[in-house]
Amino acid sequence: MTFAAYPLRVADAVLNLARRPEGFDPLELLYDLTASAVDLLPIRSAGVTMLDDTGHVAYLTASDEMCRALEEDQLDLDQGPCLDSARTQQPLPPCGLCHGVGS
Repeated sequence: MTFAAYPLRVADAVLNLARRPEGFDPLELLYDLTASAVDLLPIRSAGVTMLDDTGHVAYLTASDEMCRALEEDQLDLDQGPCLDSARTQQPLPPCGLCHGVGS
């Protein structure tokens, strides 16, 4: 992709997310958001995790099955980077899962 084409692709993704019919499925919108993030950013996958007012964390959607499985594992273990970010309300730096601890 050329640098000049990137703003057009971003604009197209935003319009796609904004142009939803009345009564649209919010989970479909969130899935499309993760798909757009993977398409537009140098990332392999993306997911959406929600934290409610009581502190309960829920997985909502993921861009692919690997990300979905990782999200569900974090919920089962009650720990992981998505939960840390949701609980602290702070972004976490990118982390690679291919290298051992300390790599």
